[in-house]
Amino acid sequence: MKLKFIICFSVCCLFFFNLNCTSVQKYNSHVDSKIAVSDLQKDIDYVEYKLNKLHPSLDLYISKENLSKKFDSLRASIVSPLTPNEFFFALSPVIASVRQGHMGIFPLNKKMEKKEIKALSKRGAHPLSLMVFRYQDDNLYLLKNYTKDTLIKKGSKIISIEGVEPKKLYTKYSKTYTSDGLNKTFFPYAFSSRLPTYLLLEKPIKDSVQVVFSYKDSIYKRTITRAGLKNKDSIEKETAKPIVVNLTKEEKKAKTIERKKIALRNKLFLYD
Repeated sequence: MKLKFIICFSVCCLFFFNLNCTSVQKYNSHVDSKIAVSDLQKDIDYVEYKLNKLHPSLDLYISKENLSKKFDSLRASIVSPLTPNEFFFALSPVIASVRQGHMGIFPLNKKMEKKEIKALSKRGAHPLSLMVFRYQDDNLYLLKNYTKDTLIKKGSKIISIEGVEPKKLYTKYSKTYTSDGLNKTFFPYAFSSRLPTYLLLEKPIKDSVQVVFSYKDSIYKRTITRAGLKNKDSIEKETAKPIVVNLTKEEKKAKTIERKKIALRNKLFLYD
């Protein structure tokens, strides 16, 4: 009986493993596949119908006539099959024209199987996630550096990442999302936080990236790898003995409520 259970369990595990692999392959195949024009037109009709039916104050920042014209222009421009992400670049500016910052669509990144994710996690986080950027005045700057490379200067301007210029990337992707109303300050902030995602759409996942920096009057190139998540200084700060403060039950409850309020605010308005 025990042997029978083990066999059944093994068969079930093998089934779910194959199911996961198949679903990942099917999804990735969809990302690369062209969608028929008729299906794309149906998607456009669906989006326009849902916006008119469900969106409150749809004409607050754009008239319904102008929005309708944008959808008509989009329909006319779809004359050949597109991949999902090609369609994303066509449809997203129309969605963004409503000027509602909490509404949008996003491109598709390819998925990985569990064994691939596990292997990547052992090698460390993606190189770009070890840095914090800020896009300002048509330039991308390094705000924080969590790599082990101490030669990378904070405040450096990024000339290119894997041969991709930040300004060209900003021009391409800033059309795909919007802020609330006529606000403009959100665009560079959102671009900075989404930069790793955008670059992964342009370039495949790698264990290292080539970055060209500019600092003061000099230009320098660095190869940033997955190795090492934090620099020495940050590790020393984190390993310092913490100061223990004993709070009452009421104080703990108040602190939890305040922390949730701050988290909600940051999530809604995207700032810290």
